[in-house]
Amino acid sequence: MPRPITYLYSAVDALVAAAVGLGVPLIAVVAVQLATTGFGSDFAAGFEYAAAIWALSLGGSVGAVLDPSSGLLPAGSEAVSFTLRVMPLGLTLITVWLAHVTGVRVRAASDLIWPGLLLTAAVFGAAAAGVSIAASARGLDVGVWQTAIVGAVVFLGAAFVGARGWQVAPFGSILSNLEERTRASVSQGLRAAGLMVTGILGAGAVLLLIAVLLGLASILALFQSLPLDVTSAIVVGLSQLVIAVNGIVWSAAWMLGSGFAIGTGSQVTPVETLVGPMPVLPLLGAIPASPPVLAVSIIAVPVLVGLAAMVGVRMHAPAGAARGVWARVSVAVMAAALAAIAIGILALAAGGSAGPGRLAEIGPFPLLTGASAFGTLLLGALVGALVPLSSEQLENDDETDEDDAEEAGRGDRDGRKKHSRTSAGTPTSTPTGRDQASRPQPREKESTSPARASAASSKRRSRRDGTDERTWVADAVSKRFEDPGEVEKKPGTALEVRTDDQPAERQTSEIRRAKRLKVENPRYDDEPDIYADIDLDD
Repeated sequence: MPRPITYLYSAVDALVAAAVGLGVPLIAVVAVQLATTGFGSDFAAGFEYAAAIWALSLGGSVGAVLDPSSGLLPAGSEAVSFTLRVMPLGLTLITVWLAHVTGVRVRAASDLIWPGLLLTAAVFGAAAAGVSIAASARGLDVGVWQTAIVGAVVFLGAAFVGARGWQVAPFGSILSNLEERTRASVSQGLRAAGLMVTGILGAGAVLLLIAVLLGLASILALFQSLPLDVTSAIVVGLSQLVIAVNGIVWSAAWMLGSGFAIGTGSQVTPVETLVGPMPVLPLLGAIPASPPVLAVSIIAVPVLVGLAAMVGVRMHAPAGAARGVWARVSVAVMAAALAAIAIGILALAAGGSAGPGRLAEIGPFPLLTGASAFGTLLLGALVGALVPLSSEQLENDDETDEDDAEEAGRGDRDGRKKHSRTSAGTPTSTPTGRDQASRPQPREKESTSPARASAASSKRRSRRDGTDERTWVADAVSKRFEDPGEVEKKPGTALEVRTDDQPAERQTSEIRRAKRLKVENPRYDDEPDIYADIDLDD
């Protein structure tokens, strides 16, 4: 049971996360104000601007009015109202990291994590609501409820990951109730999905870096066209780093083939670049005027990411994981679906509305991006699930599927026999161990191929324990033949011993009869062959 002081520490962590998230844009805005107008600046307006930026990073919306007196509109035009709804993901990552640290501290304090997590999320949401209300006093209209609720959910999700919440109730009990194969398959699917999302975002980051290097001249020209002093130039440069995370998601959407828009009716894809007048934002200079001819081949990268993720998961499969073909296919489908959902959510957060008119629609298309991610990742994951990782993979897959089919068929036959006996009025009885041993049972399957027999033998050997049984079995057999009078004679079985045999001959006869019994009676197919390395001249 956690102490009350633990809850106090959790609340303080939430307030610190809110203060840091608000403090970063506030420092930048105040620095620009001091560099332009000095200490006579309107710092209250600077706080409102910083609060609006922080609210955007939490998923909120900001309504603004552009007045002709600002100089941003033509003379004689009327005021324009619009809504900003684009998350600066670089600032969002700061909040996510602080929430993750809070979750780690909550888990370190006690295994009862839910009260601490819910308290921190509630305190953070209340702080976001308070800041939004304070920022809405003049001009700006910050969506209070949207900022508070979405911000609390984001904070709670990151803290949940930091506290490893899937290991406690109710998630821990749900996972523990699953079968071992199902639990292993779910674990594989989650790991593969995480690798897919990481690979897509990593490839998007590399693609963005290449685009920045190729379009460096255009970026510098846009940067120089802005009337900035030294402090403002530094702030604008740092702001490009904040929105560079959005650029990574945009590059990933471009790589997936769905592309993104910069204004209503525009489209930037590997096939074409169709844009109109764009805002003066230096990072937009990295967009190529016309894509190269072979740019469409970039869509092969997500396929390779899905392939590599599935192969990596298969190479490090957890104990108890199902290794059949259909089991791996189901893992591939689950991983691709989860990764596509995550990429679609990131595409939704990275875009939205950035201004009036055409700028009401910018960024990737969430549904199209998620669908494209699912198709390309699934294609690569299916290849990774079906490609054999060793020369015996195909034979093991066939044996696994046949074993499952045989077990299902055997269960159906037993059920039908039991039902027919019950319906006929014949009492069913369970045979004793002696009856089972003496009753001959037909073999269910003959091994017609030496390669299949060898594969089956290696499969049975892999199921043994790591200890070597031959040493103590040989000792036990030797001790049994030291005094033949104490040995129980069982004629007609592998334990039959004749007193007129020499000890060495009796031991060889014992091993030969054990091998014969194992071959003639299919009940012993699953038993470990402890005499496998002993070569007898039958």
